[in-house]
Amino acid sequence: MLRDIEGCRTWVSDKTLINIAEALETDIYRLFMPETVNEDENYRTVLSDMTKTFEKAKTDFEKNLDNALKLWGKEKEKK
Repeated sequence: MLRDIEGCRTWVSDKTLINIAEALETDIYRLFMPETVNEDENYRTVLSDMTKTFEKAKTDFEKNLDNALKLWGKEKEKK
């Protein structure tokens, strides 16, 4: 099965990816890293991805908070 996965002859489900990562005692994202990438490059890639994710989460949170405060203000004005 691994040969077929590596040769792009079969698709891998999320459950299979989890099982493979657990069997190899590694993080799932590492299964997608090229072998030639060193640890420093891995660190920078993961850090960059996490930064983008946290920035998006922060933006979404602030936007939702602003909307909630506006709605709360309108409800408060009605009373």
